[in-house]
Amino acid sequence: MPTIFFIFLVVCGAVMQRPGESDLEPANPEMQKLAKAFAGNWKTQEVFAHNEFYPKGAERQGTARFTLATGGTSLMEEVHSDGSAGRLDFIAIIWWDKDAQTYRVFTCGNGGNNPCKLRGTAHWDGASFSNEYELRLRGADRKWRDTFSEIKVGSFKLVAAMDDADGTFQPAITTYYTRK
Repeated sequence: MPTIFFIFLVVCGAVMQRPGESDLEPANPEMQKLAKAFAGNWKTQEVFAHNEFYPKGAERQGTARFTLATGGTSLMEEVHSDGSAGRLDFIAIIWWDKDAQTYRVFTCGNGGNNPCKLRGTAHWDGASFSNEYELRLRGADRKWRDTFSEIKVGSFKLVAAMDDADGTFQPAITTYYTRK
């Protein structure tokens, strides 16, 4: 129950930001690293691979904004995009769990019966940032990995890859972020 209460506080704090709160200082070195990589306003281009869910592929275009929230203890991403893959309104909140020595991820989106959930743990792997989690798709739990890579001042790439049930992750969605 304490984890759910913490998530509630993070979401409330992120949604009720004070004017200028996006200029917060990171609360610790782990949040500093995230803010340095992602804070700011971005244009997004999502490309969906040809697969069982999108036999002809699909796309979306939109915007994303990453800001520090809750006194610099969390980073919030807010996404709005639309295209042949359908509309997406989404938030992700990432924070450093000092006791577990890992990043935690919480997300809410505009789809499904359970739009908000804890979405695994994340870590830096060299210059890439990866989040591993499970999603229920068509009645089966599937392992996923989101990897933020090629991180530069003006751009980065996010690949959402699904486990083929043999430990091999196949890219399902590639999102290109370009700084606005």
